Amino acid sequence: MLRAAGDDAPDSARSRGRTGSRELPWRRVAWTLAVLSLLLVLLSLAVPPALGLPYDDYDHWLRDFLDVGREGNVPTWWSSSLHLLAAGALTVVALVHRQAGRGTGAAWAFFALLHLAFSADEATLIHDRARRLTTLVAPDHPFGDGYAWLGVGIPLGIAVLVAAVLAARGLPALPRRLVLLGLGVFFLGAVGFEILHAAVAPYLEVGFTWVAIYHVEELLEMWGVVIVLAGALTGVRHRPAGATVVLEPTAGS
Repeated sequence: MLRAAGDDAPDSARSRGRTGSRELPWRRVAWTLAVLSLLLVLLSLAVPPALGLPYDDYDHWLRDFLDVGREGNVPTWWSSSLHLLAAGALTVVALVHRQAGRGTGAAWAFFALLHLAFSADEATLIHDRARRLTTLVAPDHPFGDGYAWLGVGIPLGIAVLVAAVLAARGLPALPRRLVLLGLGVFFLGAVGFEILHAAVAPYLEVGFTWVAIYHVEELLEMWGVVIVLAGALTGVRHRPAGATVVLEPTAGS
């Protein structure tokens, strides 16, 4: 059973709790999820040669089921679940900080809502549908049809990163670094490598290089979410209190 320690607890009790509190196993969680993400991406990359398929053949059911560049399959579920896991952890941290009377609860809640939106996007392909908006407002955009969503995604990504930097200013050093690093890695994959793919698409046939680019893109997105989750886990500490486990805000937050 979990409960949060609020600032209405007696000073002596709070002091004892903080002295005996420990950090959550954020490194172990992060490494486990990062390795699982890498294995999933490597499996996706290995399926075509393992089945004797050329890289431009997406008709085989197993490749469609496991390829990170396709939608509505195992990698999509994994990515959406990572975002949802991060959103859940960030929500718990936000509630702990709010109950403790810390002013950082709103910042944690912002990051929780952000990853909830990312999870919904992975599951419902909102960003893919954004190509229609790009075509409507900028019909002469420089991106190909398959990358038109970048017309909306680039300014939106910049706005999100600016908002994230502003929101994270009050967080303690380690959670702040991890959350911002994670978002940076995520957008490097989601937007940066997508721009790279759009730039080389006219000059590349669908082969190993083409496929490798979008596999790196998806891996960076997954790793970015894992780093944000690690940042969330560093935002609280825990200590046993009888039959319960008490969560407390990290010192300095």
